[in-house]
Amino acid sequence: MLYISSMPKKTDEVEAKPEEEEAKDSAIETKPKAKTAKPKEKEAKCIFSKNKDGFVVVEFREDSCGISTLLCEELWNVKGVSFSAQKRGHFLIDNQKLIFKAKDEKKALLSAISSVEKKLDELKKKV
Repeated sequence: MLYISSMPKKTDEVEAKPEEEEAKDSAIETKPKAKTAKPKEKEAKCIFSKNKDGFVVVEFREDSCGISTLLCEELWNVKGVSFSAQKRGHFLIDNQKLIFKAKDEKKALLSAISSVEKKLDELKKKV
Protein backbone atom coordinates (compact mmCIF):
# COMPACT_ATOMS: atom_id res chain seq x y z
CA MET A 1 0.00 0.00 0.00
CA LEU A 2 1.30 3.43 -0.92
CA TYR A 3 0.92 6.37 1.33
CA ILE A 4 0.72 9.76 -0.35
CA SER A 5 2.17 11.50 2.65
CA SER A 6 5.43 9.57 2.25
CA MET A 7 6.07 11.11 -1.19
CA PRO A 8 8.36 14.13 -1.21
CA LYS A 9 6.69 17.47 -1.75
CA LYS A 10 7.92 19.95 -4.35
CA THR A 11 8.70 22.51 -1.69
CA ASP A 12 10.95 20.02 0.05
CA GLU A 13 12.97 19.46 -3.11
CA VAL A 14 13.72 23.14 -3.70
CA GLU A 15 16.30 24.59 -1.41
CA ALA A 16 15.40 27.86 0.23
CA LYS A 17 17.68 30.80 -0.44
CA PRO A 18 19.46 32.35 2.48
CA GLU A 19 18.09 35.70 3.62
CA GLU A 20 21.18 37.55 2.36
CA GLU A 21 20.66 36.37 -1.22
CA GLU A 22 17.00 37.36 -1.08
CA ALA A 23 18.01 40.82 0.11
CA LYS A 24 20.47 41.15 -2.80
CA ASP A 25 17.79 40.13 -5.31
CA SER A 26 15.32 42.65 -3.95
CA ALA A 27 17.99 45.38 -3.93
CA ILE A 28 18.72 44.78 -7.58
CA GLU A 29 15.05 45.09 -8.49
CA THR A 30 14.55 48.40 -6.67
CA LYS A 31 17.52 50.23 -8.21
CA PRO A 32 16.38 53.08 -10.44
CA LYS A 33 17.27 52.68 -14.09
CA ALA A 34 19.57 55.22 -15.63
CA LYS A 35 17.93 57.54 -18.14
CA THR A 36 19.69 57.33 -21.47
CA ALA A 37 17.08 58.91 -23.75
CA LYS A 38 17.07 62.66 -24.22
CA PRO A 39 13.86 64.46 -23.25
CA LYS A 40 11.64 65.30 -26.19
CA GLU A 41 11.60 68.90 -27.24
CA LYS A 42 8.17 70.44 -27.53
CA GLU A 43 7.18 71.18 -31.09
CA ALA A 44 5.21 74.28 -31.89
CA LYS A 45 1.56 73.56 -32.67
CA CYS A 46 1.55 76.32 -35.26
CA ILE A 47 4.10 78.40 -37.12
CA PHE A 48 3.62 82.09 -37.81
CA SER A 49 5.34 83.76 -40.74
CA LYS A 50 4.91 87.04 -42.57
CA ASN A 51 5.71 87.44 -46.24
CA LYS A 52 6.89 90.57 -48.06
CA ASP A 53 3.35 91.54 -49.14
CA GLY A 54 2.21 91.85 -45.52
CA PHE A 55 0.22 88.62 -45.37
CA VAL A 56 0.50 86.52 -42.22
CA VAL A 57 0.57 82.76 -42.70
CA VAL A 58 -0.30 80.54 -39.75
CA GLU A 59 0.59 76.90 -40.44
CA PHE A 60 -1.02 74.42 -38.06
CA ARG A 61 1.04 71.31 -37.24
CA GLU A 62 -1.76 69.20 -35.84
CA ASP A 63 -5.11 68.20 -37.25
CA SER A 64 -6.87 71.54 -36.95
CA CYS A 65 -9.20 71.94 -39.90
CA GLY A 66 -11.99 73.11 -37.59
CA ILE A 67 -9.84 75.65 -35.77
CA SER A 68 -8.52 77.22 -38.96
CA THR A 69 -12.07 77.42 -40.39
CA LEU A 70 -13.44 79.09 -37.24
CA LEU A 71 -10.59 81.60 -37.11
CA CYS A 72 -10.85 82.38 -40.82
CA GLU A 73 -14.56 83.16 -40.54
CA GLU A 74 -14.11 85.18 -37.36
CA LEU A 75 -11.23 87.25 -38.76
CA TRP A 76 -13.65 88.78 -41.29
CA ASN A 77 -15.60 90.25 -38.35
CA VAL A 78 -12.52 91.86 -36.78
CA LYS A 79 -11.97 95.53 -37.56
CA GLY A 80 -8.77 96.22 -39.51
CA VAL A 81 -8.65 92.86 -41.33
CA SER A 82 -8.60 93.27 -45.12
CA PHE A 83 -8.13 89.62 -46.14
CA SER A 84 -8.73 86.22 -44.54
CA ALA A 85 -8.58 82.78 -46.14
CA GLN A 86 -7.43 79.27 -45.47
CA LYS A 87 -5.49 76.90 -47.62
CA ARG A 88 -6.39 73.27 -47.39
CA GLY A 89 -4.39 70.51 -48.95
CA HIS A 90 -4.87 66.82 -48.48
CA PHE A 91 -5.81 66.23 -44.85
CA LEU A 92 -3.28 63.41 -44.38
CA ILE A 93 -0.32 65.04 -46.12
CA ASP A 94 -0.52 68.83 -45.98
CA ASN A 95 -0.84 71.11 -42.97
CA GLN A 96 -3.73 73.55 -42.73
CA LYS A 97 -2.80 77.18 -43.35
CA LEU A 98 -4.60 80.34 -42.33
CA ILE A 99 -3.68 83.42 -44.35
CA PHE A 100 -4.77 86.92 -43.40
CA LYS A 101 -3.82 90.56 -43.72
CA ALA A 102 -4.53 93.19 -41.09
CA LYS A 103 -3.24 96.49 -39.79
CA ASP A 104 -2.28 94.94 -36.45
CA GLU A 105 -1.92 91.19 -37.01
CA LYS A 106 -1.39 90.14 -33.40
CA LYS A 107 -4.34 92.14 -32.11
CA ALA A 108 -6.60 90.86 -34.89
CA LEU A 109 -5.71 87.21 -34.29
CA LEU A 110 -6.12 87.50 -30.51
CA SER A 111 -9.47 89.22 -31.00
CA ALA A 112 -10.66 86.42 -33.31
CA ILE A 113 -9.51 83.75 -30.84
CA SER A 114 -11.31 85.39 -27.91
CA SER A 115 -14.48 85.75 -30.00
CA VAL A 116 -14.39 82.05 -30.94
CA GLU A 117 -13.88 81.13 -27.28
CA LYS A 118 -16.95 83.18 -26.29
CA LYS A 119 -19.07 81.48 -28.94
CA LEU A 120 -17.91 78.05 -27.77
CA ASP A 121 -18.73 78.94 -24.15
CA GLU A 122 -22.24 79.98 -25.20
CA LEU A 123 -22.62 76.67 -27.03
CA LYS A 124 -21.50 74.75 -23.93
CA LYS A 125 -24.18 76.48 -21.86
CA LYS A 126 -26.88 75.52 -24.35
CA VAL A 127 -25.84 71.89 -24.33
